[in-house]
Order: sequence, then structure tokens, then C-alpha cells
Amino acid sequence: MIRASLEDRPDLLPWFDSQPSDYPPFIPTLVSNFRSGFDGKALNIDASKFGVRTIADAVKVAADILNVRPTRIEYDPEIDAHTAAIAGMEAEIESREYAIRKLHEKAETAEVERDTAIRTRTEIEGAFAVEVQSRNDAIRTLENSLSCLPHRIVRKAKQFLNRK
Repeated sequence: MIRASLEDRPDLLPWFDSQPSDYPPFIPTLVSNFRSGFDGKALNIDASKFGVRTIADAVKVAADILNVRPTRIEYDPEIDAHTAAIAGMEAEIESREYAIRKLHEKAETAEVERDTAIRTRTEIEGAFAVEVQSRNDAIRTLENSLSCLPHRIVRKAKQFLNRK
């Protein structure tokens, strides 16, 4: 089938025939399930019914269907400037979104660290309160023992406990 597309250029046939092929030969059954018509996305047509034999023929038929005529391509530098400006703005937006995501991650990390610090502080305050209560209980026990122990021993024990 590809070789047949060179019918309009017989001078290329010897070159084409000398090229090794990595592709299997054309098998018509591979495209036997082709269905002409609009499939919701594209217009599928059997171009051979329009006399298409070459790529140039296909371009002519497509141009006729789409009502496209060869014209000069107009270059508008203002459009390119707008396109470049939009691309720059999109890059800036992406950069700012990245920065916002990073700040959000840092804020989440800081919140976790703050919560950990609050829990640690609460635990330390609780342990300190237990120690203070224990020391106060020991002092009360000593003060209640004044009648049983010599005053000098009680005073020394109180001084020792107050130094903690």
C-alpha cells in the first residue's frame, strides 16, 4: 500500500525498494472494522471514495471539507507578546502556589511541634506538682514529729528539704 502511494513519483520506486522494512506488510483485515461517519469526536471517511491516492490528494480533500484555502500566514507579534505574558503569569502563579504549599507544610510542622511542647510542659508541670506535694507532705510529717524528736534534728531536716 505504501509503495502504491509512490505511483505519482516513479523515480522514487528504486530507492523505496532498496530500503529495509521494519514493518509487516499491509493487511486489509486490520482496518476492516472501519466505520465511516461521525463517532462523537471525529469524522471518519473512506477517502478512497473521493479519489484520494496520495497525501497531496488527502490534503486537497481535507481542505475542501474544511473550506480552507491556501493563504499567507499572518504573523502578529502582539499575539506572541500576549502569549509570552500569559506564560510568564502562569509561571508566576505556579511559583506562588509552590511557595504557599511550602508555607502550609511549615505551618503544619510548627503546629505539631507546638502541640508536642504543650504536652511536654503539661507533663513537666504535673511531675513538678507531684514533687512539691511530696516535699510538703514530708515537711508536715516532720512538723508533726516535733513532739517526738529533738528540735535540732527536725530543724536540720527542714533546712535540707527546703534546699531542694
